[in-house]
Amino acid sequence: MAYDCMNTKHPVVVVGGGFGGVSVARRLLKLDIPVTLISETNYFTFTPLLHEVATGILTSDDITFEYASFFKNRKFAFIRGRVEKVDFDRRVVLVEGAEVSYGDVVIATGASTNFYDLKGREHAFELKSIEDAARVKKRMIELGQGVDGEVNVNVIGGGPTGIELVFEMELFLKQLRRNNPRLRYHLRVIQLGHVILPIFPEGIQRRAMKRLHRRGIAVELETAAERLTAETVETNRGSFVSNLTIMAAGVTPNVDCLKDASEALERGHVEVDVHLRVKGKEHAFALGDVIHLEDVPIPKLAQTATAQAEVVAENIIRARSRRPLRAYAPRVRGLLVSFGYGDGAGRIGPFTITGVPVWYVWRTVYLFKTPGLSNKLRVAFSWTIELFSKRNLAEE
Repeated sequence: MAYDCMNTKHPVVVVGGGFGGVSVARRLLKLDIPVTLISETNYFTFTPLLHEVATGILTSDDITFEYASFFKNRKFAFIRGRVEKVDFDRRVVLVEGAEVSYGDVVIATGASTNFYDLKGREHAFELKSIEDAARVKKRMIELGQGVDGEVNVNVIGGGPTGIELVFEMELFLKQLRRNNPRLRYHLRVIQLGHVILPIFPEGIQRRAMKRLHRRGIAVELETAAERLTAETVETNRGSFVSNLTIMAAGVTPNVDCLKDASEALERGHVEVDVHLRVKGKEHAFALGDVIHLEDVPIPKLAQTATAQAEVVAENIIRARSRRPLRAYAPRVRGLLVSFGYGDGAGRIGPFTITGVPVWYVWRTVYLFKTPGLSNKLRVAFSWTIELFSKRNLAEE
């Protein structure tokens, strides 16, 4: 079977439906370019809020949005399936045995949890999908409501994901304890580096450490997790008791669909030039966590993927009209991190903001990034209800 996606004005095929893929598709559609999006699921997951699903603030319905709910353009097509191969020479994408032809292709396949060489990885939970969030929540409820009444949480990774998660887990367990006075819980962050939140300014790192200590959350710096068991995390500095271990230490690019195009890969990433074009491939672009741009460090953030989408969309138009391409220069507009209800810290331009204001800014930014008006209203409603009610302790 073959899908002809080149029959009207040379459509662009976007492989991957995360922040980068969705952003580039929306921009191209606004420019009247037909787009075919290919994803293994029929919905977009707002991954920065997965920790709020895992800790009962939001439900899975609040952060998963069917593509059809915000892609209403007649020039948009969706194919659900696993991409097995991108054939740059024939300009086709192989999707579960079917060929999808393209005018230009955008690789936006994102990344998965990187376990490095960690032994016993089967004992760790992840936080990369809505299913992961549901599993973390279920495990916390099982432990928090169990007869043993003891929860030992170890979060491996002291970046924004790990820090935001551990703060919300502490509040979630505190609520569980109201219904189970026997409950005792201990939370720990295990960080390989010498600081937490390494991409943030030093002042915010110090503030985060103070907040963690105030909430009774232990932090182990310069500590490498080496082996996991069902009951422990073994590190270079000793062993820690754990009945819930979450891996949040890094990601590895999803490049299985390019395994037959090794010339396009560099260090396991898709190698791109300064125009975000796949090196050596005239009609292929890439963006997001999957790319490598030589000598240019790029933070793995939703905002950088969104900015790259703007450049890719513009360069597809420029290439088709034989105009010079636009160069991409990474720029971080701001950094925000939540420390749980009513608290957080951030850097916007030259300004550092802390406390309740940054928590509201954090929520406002994510609300506006939510695709589609109806979806924005749904998230806003759930957050408003959460302000005046307890967290949802039902399993997802």
